[in-house]
Amino acid sequence: MQLYPQRPLRFIGRSSEEMLARAQDFFNLMRGRRSVRNFSDRPVPRVLIEQAILTAGTAPSGAHREPWHFVA
Repeated sequence: MQLYPQRPLRFIGRSSEEMLARAQDFFNLMRGRRSVRNFSDRPVPRVLIEQAILTAGTAPSGAHREPWHFVA
């Protein structure tokens, strides 16, 4: 049973030069990423938590098994 209709992939072809430039830009973005372990005691609105969980639920999983559970 399909919940959503299938849509064809709209593939955007890119030149080798553009793909390399985009890959380098992404690398530079990721190279600047840092983990921060400094937490705030400010409350987070529940609607923001629910939106984050909704977004996380769209992440792909191996064999589309989706083995995760979210608790808020």
